[in-house]
Amino acid sequence: MNFRPKKYFDQNERGASVIEFAVILPLVLIILFGILEVSLIFVQEHLVAGATREGVRIGIKANNFNCFGGKPGGSDCKPVTDRKTAVETSVKNYLNALFLDGDLTIQVLSPDSDNEVAQKILTVIVEADNFFPPLVSALVPVWSPPEKIGYTASGAYENSQEY
Repeated sequence: MNFRPKKYFDQNERGASVIEFAVILPLVLIILFGILEVSLIFVQEHLVAGATREGVRIGIKANNFNCFGGKPGGSDCKPVTDRKTAVETSVKNYLNALFLDGDLTIQVLSPDSDNEVAQKILTVIVEADNFFPPLVSALVPVWSPPEKIGYTASGAYENSQEY
């Protein structure tokens, strides 16, 4: 049998790993940046959902919450609070590290006060602009990130006579 020496095979396959790396690298980078982009969108959705829930929590007990830490009847305790302002302030404070005020849309929907039979539910809707730049959509036209991140939360009033 006539075998070629090992040295001959080593010289023929020189640079093959560089070619393989050059072929695989773009796919690995697309997958990596895709995972990064989707995770950043999930982070934004989580923060907007948390802010909306916090707004509902403050809104359903706005008149009672306003006296927290103060003495009832004291100078820092107001008897009646503007519920919409309390909710908007709470949501903006929650999201002020990442979103500007112009990037947020906050809706506070209260029930009709004339209808005594209706369940007294407060609904808060928060929408925020997606501020992360699209990383993968430039390379993969099938994927496009959402332009707005939104969440809706509702809660029954703590004291049904309060609203």
